Amino acid sequence: VSPPPPSSGSGGGASPTHNAKNSAEVGDYALSLASLTMSKALVGRFPLALGGDHSIALGTLAGLIRARRDVGVIWVDAHADLNTPWISESGNMHGMPLGILTEGMVPEGRGLGE
Repeated sequence: VSPPPPSSGSGGGASPTHNAKNSAEVGDYALSLASLTMSKALVGRFPLALGGDHSIALGTLAGLIRARRDVGVIWVDAHADLNTPWISESGNMHGMPLGILTEGMVPEGRGLGE
């Protein structure tokens, strides 16, 4: 799957309530990658995705979860990548894949450590 070309617009830039740079492009690519990953996993293949930054995890993990609800993930990184568009200071999507995929798993108003 090839990433989409950069848009000529604002690129899904920041707004007062949503700070995710290039979110439309990353989202489109994640949907394509999720579909491809799911199709390979459903026929017993081991999908291996190599990419430029961690934002590709949105697609690969979403595809694996669709194919195998009991999948486990080992995340090895210097950062947790748990930001969301609503709490990210930088708006960089590579810091958000786990935050976006796990959003809603923690009751509102509670932190992960509570």
